[in-house]
Amino acid sequence: MAAARPPAVVTRRSRECGVGPGAPRALFAEVFWAALHAVATLTRAGRLPPEETGPRVELLVDRLAVVDMPWRRA
Repeated sequence: MAAARPPAVVTRRSRECGVGPGAPRALFAEVFWAALHAVATLTRAGRLPPEETGPRVELLVDRLAVVDMPWRRA
């Protein structure tokens, strides 16, 4: 399944924050790791139902995978 492109407002806001095209690799990695860690932590704490972990992680990866990063083109 192909990932959907983010709405224009998300793309614009991402550029303004530096987390879009051309974002530093380390910053992108930190944001991605933080999001994955949040899903894991909240699931282990019982704040998120464990049966929905797969779809949550898939959604996270799908959304971040649509960000155009220059190093991915190499």
